[in-house]
Amino acid sequence: MITLNLCVPGNPRTQGSITGIQRKSGGVFMKQPDGLRPWRDAIAWHARSKRPTKIEKPKSAGIYLLFTIEPPKKSRNTFPKGDVDKLARACLDALTGICWDDDVQVTQLTANKQWGVDPGVVIVVSEITR
Repeated sequence: MITLNLCVPGNPRTQGSITGIQRKSGGVFMKQPDGLRPWRDAIAWHARSKRPTKIEKPKSAGIYLLFTIEPPKKSRNTFPKGDVDKLARACLDALTGICWDDDVQVTQLTANKQWGVDPGVVIVVSEITR
């Protein structure tokens, strides 16, 4: 049963490791990648606007993600920018509390990335029946 089907426009961002930056005054400042917060907020806003049925524990979820990345003007790479697993992680965390209680409930994940002129992500969330 599909509980959410949506398209979020924008430039997909990866959620990788948080970088620790040493401050001159001492201590460490933890920095997330640039643009991650607005990207996750956009995913959450679009998901909430669809009012999905939340998948409650102990049920599990499957998610399909299709990322479209705008090609650069000049590129040496033949692949779209961003590790697909880190792109998916940003989406999973953005949907936690909206589509499921905890992303540990996601037992099936399909994530693809492609070049395209309309950047964004297509998200389809389904409840897994056993």
